[in-house]
Amino acid sequence: MEQIIIQYGVTQGNVAELLRSNDKEVFIGRGFDNTLVIQDDYIGPKQLRIFQTEDNSWWMDVLNQTNDVILNGKVLEANDQQHIDSVQIHSGDKITIGRTTLSVYAENHQVEKTRKLLNRSLNQRSSGFIFPIILMCLFLAFDFTKYYLLTSDGSVDRYIILNLGSAMLVGMWLGLWGIVGRIVRRNSHFGQQFIAAIFILFMLSILSPWASVMEFNFSNETVSTVFNYALAFLAMSLMLKFNLLFATNIRRTNLVAVSITGLIIGAVVSYQVYIEDEFIAIADYSETVKPHFMYLGQSESMDQYLAEIQDVMQEVDGLAKKTE
Repeated sequence: MEQIIIQYGVTQGNVAELLRSNDKEVFIGRGFDNTLVIQDDYIGPKQLRIFQTEDNSWWMDVLNQTNDVILNGKVLEANDQQHIDSVQIHSGDKITIGRTTLSVYAENHQVEKTRKLLNRSLNQRSSGFIFPIILMCLFLAFDFTKYYLLTSDGSVDRYIILNLGSAMLVGMWLGLWGIVGRIVRRNSHFGQQFIAAIFILFMLSILSPWASVMEFNFSNETVSTVFNYALAFLAMSLMLKFNLLFATNIRRTNLVAVSITGLIIGAVVSYQVYIEDEFIAIADYSETVKPHFMYLGQSESMDQYLAEIQDVMQEVDGLAKKTE
């Protein structure tokens, strides 16, 4: 006799509950006399009977029709006698009764390929915080150096205020996903999520100044706007991908992360277009005379820059008068 395995009570990231049939029939319901007892108020005391025929095929009878029984997304309809006929089930089928979804498998059902952990620390219950703290210190040192070199006034107060606000948002975001991981997978993996966030912040710190380069080269503000949206899309997609990977057991983390990010960025862009004035008197060209960071630590104020331009123009005028 070929046995059938029924998977129920699945919680993402934890061991699924399985029932292996030891007889030719399995009764499922709320009653304690069933082979599989499920505490769901929306299923009957005896809800289903799964049985095996002489040709070793498995069939299912619906014993209670108070609520719909769904097989692979399709509701089983009653016949003229208001009775649901026996339906054959196959390995991999999903049955929904009440608020519970069951999956049935044959003994020889092909399981999915073993997933590889992103790193060895994923199989640990906890990870140290020394490495994340070192990374955070390196990032702060790098980001502050970049800010000091690229800003003409070198105001530290503004940098501290901006980064305190950013740190609070990132901390709240990681804390939320840590709670999700603790609930869903019984392990927050906060350290790993923290490391991923720091690497993404490194990426943003390195790439964000290039928006000014794009605006300068194309002499168009729209180019830098598109670049910033693309950078935001990349960063949010990566962050969500790692959050889902560490805190849940979702298989297609890339697809889910890209889809959610696309909806969010799309909504923001749509709102910006909606509130934008229909007519703008100012021409759409770049106001960036020269990207400030291209001075590489030798930045100067706009007045100094214009004074240098004036000197150059005076030299040109002087040469022109000489040639006359």
